[in-house]
Order: sequence, then structure tokens, then C-alpha cells
Amino acid sequence: MAFEAVGLPELMETAMAATRRGGVTVLVGVAPEGATARFDAQVLVQQDKTIRGCIYGSGQPARDIPWLLRLFTPGRLRLEELVSRQRPLGEINAAIADMRTGTVARVVVDRQG
Repeated sequence: MAFEAVGLPELMETAMAATRRGGVTVLVGVAPEGATARFDAQVLVQQDKTIRGCIYGSGQPARDIPWLLRLFTPGRLRLEELVSRQRPLGEINAAIADMRTGTVARVVVDRQG
């Protein structure tokens, strides 16, 4: 199984190439609107590979967010390590541009900062 979690078509293609015969490529990252990734259809069929899209981990927010908070509170889930950059609310347009260009993986916008 290979995961792509950034949303870049080039990385989606790499994840697909890294997937073993009979394996699954899971696309978690959200690509920009209109972006396309290319896969060799013959390889997909001959090697019995599967591509699966997954948003929010295919989870159930009402159940999963409280569970994640229970992990975060005692320090078992280190969310700060997942943040590439923080920006104040006044820089929201720059934060969105960062995400669209792929210069960062995750931006946290802080209304206080």
C-alpha cells in the first residue's frame, strides 16, 4: 500500500509506481482543481493495482474528532509536527497560495497571530 498525502499529481504518480502488484494506492492529498495524474492503464490492469481516494481518512467526524482530541490532550498525538507554517488571519490569501503552489503541506491560520 502506498499513500500520497500532499495533493501533487507527480507524487500521486510516484505512489502508484511504488505500489506492489495487487496493492492499493491511497490518494489522501487534495490536488488543485483540474489537476490530472497519469497512470499506465495496462500496468494498472496487468498488476491488479487499485487506486482509492480518501477524504478525512474516510472517517466519521462526530465519532473521530473526540477520539483524536483524547489522543492529543495527553500528548500522544503530536499535531504540531504536521504543521509546515503558521500565518496570521491577515495573511489568509498567502496561506491559500502556499497550499495551492505546494510550497507547504499544511498551514495553520491563527486569528490571534
